Amino acid sequence: MTARAPAAGENLRHVALDQTHIAWLPGKENSRHQGQLVSDYVAETGLPTPEALCNLLIEENLGVLLVMHQGDDDLIGPFLAHDRYMMGSDGIYHEDGAIHPRQYGSAARLLGPAVRDKGWLTLEDAVYKLSGFLARRFGLTQRGELREGWYADVVVFDPDTITDRATYRDPHQLAVGVEHVLVNGAAIIAGGQPVTELPSPLPGRALKFKQP
Repeated sequence: MTARAPAAGENLRHVALDQTHIAWLPGKENSRHQGQLVSDYVAETGLPTPEALCNLLIEENLGVLLVMHQGDDDLIGPFLAHDRYMMGSDGIYHEDGAIHPRQYGSAARLLGPAVRDKGWLTLEDAVYKLSGFLARRFGLTQRGELREGWYADVVVFDPDTITDRATYRDPHQLAVGVEHVLVNGAAIIAGGQPVTELPSPLPGRALKFKQP
């Protein structure tokens, strides 16, 4: 008997399931699956993939948060170095969830591995892409640069040691090499450690874009 070649897309679906974690589930009955690969979850149910995943979505009222970790860092180097690239990140945070590591490590990964280890861009460019470039692009006045009378959003870090530690398996890890972080002049990281007694109200606030 000749083995059947996999149809187009079969291998892709398999790889996607093997590279996707269940990050968070609202229901306590299924919370034990948080952090589990989707492929392992499907195998545990013993059901066909579409049925297993549809059942999970129905049970959780569509509130299933997934984290996908596909691709190769070396492929994004040209994007990071591009003149029009600005650094940003997003994510849905749950304290008990297997969240995406970018929520803890994006800036440190740019300032450390991308600059120091890979040499994709200069440190000055990386800092600009994280601060002044964004402020100018989105019209955030008196932000993005260290100037007298401007809002004091400041990060003090060691370029020789800064790096991300968050992983897909253990995402709740602060970056290393960051000594101090100030938001509107109030310290939220001091001596490399989170400040536990923050002022009230908290120093951060929503920034709204105003059409010029």
